[in-house]
Amino acid sequence: MNDTMAVIGNDYSYGDVTIAERAIEDLIACSAIEFGLREVKVVSLSKERYDYLLIAPVSLSEAERLYRYVRDQFDLLLGQVDVTLNVIASR
Repeated sequence: MNDTMAVIGNDYSYGDVTIAERAIEDLIACSAIEFGLREVKVVSLSKERYDYLLIAPVSLSEAERLYRYVRDQFDLLLGQVDVTLNVIASR
């Protein structure tokens, strides 16, 4: 039996699971906070697919570590979801 889940905003079907756009944005932001940042900006670049921009006050080397950390969180929590994530270092 399949359950139906209502979501606010855009959602995307991924196999048998529906993932809300807001949930993806929250996962990115929460992962950045767990990484140690106090503030970040998450921007959705597309309404058609998972394509996000993460703007954070980090150096270039920290941006690479942040990217890997957020990708690892996606893999742990959602599996191999096709997400495009770009990290912009604003420091």
